[in-house]
Amino acid sequence: MTIHHEEKSVRVVIVILIPAVLKATVKEIDIEKQRLEQEIKNTEDHLKGLKNNKGNQKKQPNQTSSPKAGYGKIILAGAVIFSVVILASILIARTRKK
Repeated sequence: MTIHHEEKSVRVVIVILIPAVLKATVKEIDIEKQRLEQEIKNTEDHLKGLKNNKGNQKKQPNQTSSPKAGYGKIILAGAVIFSVVILASILIARTRKK
């Protein structure tokens, strides 16, 4: 009779413990799932940020060129205009002398 009684006790303990263990396991799984989902979201956000930074770097002007390089074009344009004005003045002066 004690063996039968012990089997029933074991069954009762198993029936009581299994749902509790499963409940704890499900909670742990849910917590781990939420943690992993958050980590995935953070990683995706980080990748989006990197892609945006890469796009912004392409849109920015070349930072290695010195600002003086732009002045060279202005000086050249000024010299060409000055030369044209001088040549035009010389040609006008020559045509008036004749």
